[in-house]
Amino acid sequence: MQTHPSRRRLPLAAFCASLLLFTGCIVQPMTIKPSSKPLPESYSVVGHAKASSWSFFMFFLGFIPIGWGPPDPAGEARDLAIANAGADALVDVTGDVRTWFIPIPLFSMTLFQSEVEGEAVQFNE
Repeated sequence: MQTHPSRRRLPLAAFCASLLLFTGCIVQPMTIKPSSKPLPESYSVVGHAKASSWSFFMFFLGFIPIGWGPPDPAGEARDLAIANAGADALVDVTGDVRTWFIPIPLFSMTLFQSEVEGEAVQFNE
């Protein structure tokens, strides 16, 4: 006895529908700060700085945790922005955190992306 073709596609369609229903993304604004560290009396603005960092976390078989990337993506993004601009700190700092949840059979994945931007400054000594 042969199965009707539409019955064979039903599990695949249910799987695709569940991925669409349970996959999501959240964007959260981070706290806006006047500077990334206390500022001295005199400093010079060097330019605009922007950087982002990623972190990944998943549960294999629902309970075995696996992750890589920096434990603090926002702090990593801030440090990268300062280093890339050759600065000592950032002022007028803003940022976003994006979180993606992707359910896959045998896995449950979460991706975190932090983006930080601000004006790069150097301290005058």
